[in-house]
Amino acid sequence: MGGDLHLHTTSSDGRMCGPRRVEQAASVGLRAIAVTDHNAISAIPSARLVAEHWGVEVIAGVELDCDCRGIHTHMMGLFLDIERQEFQQDMLAIQEAWRGWVREVMAEVGRPAGVTLEWDDLYYWGDVPTGGDIANALRSKGYDGPLVKYGPPGVRDVPLPLSAEHICDVIHRAGGAAVLAHPWRPFAIGSLTEPAQFRHILDMGVDGWECWRGDYEPEWIEYLLHWAQRLNLLPSGGADYHGPKPGDNLYPFGAVVVPDEAVEALRERADAYR
Repeated sequence: MGGDLHLHTTSSDGRMCGPRRVEQAASVGLRAIAVTDHNAISAIPSARLVAEHWGVEVIAGVELDCDCRGIHTHMMGLFLDIERQEFQQDMLAIQEAWRGWVREVMAEVGRPAGVTLEWDDLYYWGDVPTGGDIANALRSKGYDGPLVKYGPPGVRDVPLPLSAEHICDVIHRAGGAAVLAHPWRPFAIGSLTEPAQFRHILDMGVDGWECWRGDYEPEWIEYLLHWAQRLNLLPSGGADYHGPKPGDNLYPFGAVVVPDEAVEALRERADAYR
């Protein structure tokens, strides 16, 4: 059985710690998992501490927020060397830039909602807050209107501070493979039929994109695999699992498995950057 290359822990917005995720992976027969928290890598050492006991490989990963032509983009780093001092410094810089973005978003959504959001209004259990924590803070301050993303409808969109090209470079310098997360709709839709139409994706410097996800229709998976081959992109995927919590996931943990050969191809690509 292969692996799940996209899951979260309590270091971001997941609801299990790293070691518990490893135990959970063993219970469903997964041989490898990538811990890919939002803008955080702190769960990886503790997950690896128990990996041998449970017979599960823990792949060092991360899911980083970045901008590509105005699109809020999630970029996965897989097979990272998290012990590199340069990468650790890069991660601290990324987290600080993300905190600055969150503060700006809080100010933007607070004005039309009629509330003032302070940093201490955010409750988050990970290393840095997520966008969902901003919406929760609004609700906690008494806003009960509709939400679009993190705030009221029509609120000004705040551009993300870091580009996809920069994030791919950070991943590569850490000896990792850069994978575009959940590309369907924002980047790859069935109406795209020519290689040139994907140029903006290739220009980021990505090594692959996610083809297997629990919420993907079979025809979407086939389309993504087809274009991955034509564009020399490596296929990846995973459950993007956050639970367990009722309503958090549409499919159970272990329902999405990346084939062994795809895992190894990503490992080889990452090795080429070391």
